[in-house]
Order: sequence, then structure tokens, then C-alpha cells
Amino acid sequence: MINGAHVILYSNDAEACDDVRATLDELTGKGVKVAAPISDQGWGLLAAIELPSGAELPIYQPRHPLAKDL
Repeated sequence: MINGAHVILYSNDAEACDDVRATLDELTGKGVKVAAPISDQGWGLLAAIELPSGAELPIYQPRHPLAKDL
């Protein structure tokens, strides 16, 4: 599930998760719409969900070291 937030430079805040595929599966099972499918960005896997307002919330699974682990 979503467990933290990081900033993606070209976008607004994004929510980080341990397993983006499992997170999307869980959220779509609850009726959440996927706004952007999973794409491999090199630094991580990026997707987006649609909020009730119609805005998109990016979520990603990082492949880079996290600050909490440094």
C-alpha cells in the first residue's frame, strides 16, 4: 500500500509504494480508476490513479535508494 511521498520534478507530489502493481490491483478492486498505466522510467515504475475530482495522483515504486535507507 502507499507508504510515503516523494517529489517528481516534472510533476506534483507522487505517492511511493513498495509494489505498484499490487497497489493498483488493490485500488482498482475498490473501484479506483487507473489514469495512467504502469510505465518503466528507469528510476522506478510510474502509474497514476484518478481522484474523485478528476485530477491524477501519480504513484510509483522507486528503484533508487531512499533517504530513510541512507
